[in-house]
Amino acid sequence: MEYDERMGIAYDTIFYGILCFNFERIKESFQRSSAVLHEDFRHFYQLKATLPEPPPELYPFFYCDTLHPSFLAKQFYEDFYFGQEEFTSFWERFLLKSPQQLAQLVFEYYYNEYQTETDCCKDGNVTQTIYQAFQLNLDHELTLQLIYLLLNPDTVVHALTTFLTASYHAVCELFRKETRVIQGILKIFTNNHFLDHLNVLPNGQYIKNSKKDRLSISFLNFLIVLQKGTEETGHKFLLGRCCHTYCNSESNYYKISPQVLCEAVGNPVNSFVLQLLNEQELTVTQLSDKLIMARQTVNRHVLWLLDLMLIKIAKVTNTQIYYRINRDFFTVAKEILSRYFTAFETGTFQSTGDGTNENMEKAENV
Repeated sequence: MEYDERMGIAYDTIFYGILCFNFERIKESFQRSSAVLHEDFRHFYQLKATLPEPPPELYPFFYCDTLHPSFLAKQFYEDFYFGQEEFTSFWERFLLKSPQQLAQLVFEYYYNEYQTETDCCKDGNVTQTIYQAFQLNLDHELTLQLIYLLLNPDTVVHALTTFLTASYHAVCELFRKETRVIQGILKIFTNNHFLDHLNVLPNGQYIKNSKKDRLSISFLNFLIVLQKGTEETGHKFLLGRCCHTYCNSESNYYKISPQVLCEAVGNPVNSFVLQLLNEQELTVTQLSDKLIMARQTVNRHVLWLLDLMLIKIAKVTNTQIYYRINRDFFTVAKEILSRYFTAFETGTFQSTGDGTNENMEKAENV
């Protein structure tokens, strides 16, 4: 397994902007699913202290609702040559398109990702495109900045380039200063136990490590970036949030609070999903058909249950992901709720979640 920091630096350059615009939303998601602490965001705060705030007109490039990737994150995932290039070469290739083309790409991304009933306007009619932007039913600020981008593409793309250039150099310096921390994290991510259990991650399957595999660290998203060649795609990417925690899931079961657990199983849609997966392995599409609900809605609940480990991935076939009940977790869940209700019964309330985070070794322990 070969370590290649270029992937982590490129990823964190993009993700820093995402955090700047969506910090509270992402922080809440991380805390709910992975029990992260304030200390876990220290690298983001370090960067934020040295870099100017991104201008609001960059919002359409970085907006993330935690269900859909941001525009730039998707471009990075699809077009970055993992293990082969620096962020700067990716960005130079991205800028081969004119600002007008980039603005149209951003608009088309929101049009397609947030599914509307009419066709996307691709004829260059700015007035019609702006009208369609209002029909997307997006966040109000996002809509306004998207329209500003359509009207002023040169100005916005210049501001984006300036921001990402500054972010890239700051992230490079962060990686240089945290070399010892990286070395400590690599001890976790390259040990045989971790590699043997990569299949528990929801992002894909990992069959065998080889010398061609490349590994990197992301400071901002608490994950590894793993690149593996495949016959079908040439590359296979695994972006596993809190990989170490996922791969040691049993020790993480007890970190889910009884309140969150009650909320998860008490939700009507979650309850129906759990009942169906209790009977058989199903995909999101199959669940959607059985529940007679929109696939996007069902997918949101499935990801929620997956984050909380009530369900897990059973198998992956081509593009289909099958889910099943995580029966091991329910043994622990029964104990969590039993302690919770007993505390009320006896009048000695005590929290069951320890709230600790063991995702990676802290700098002081390296």
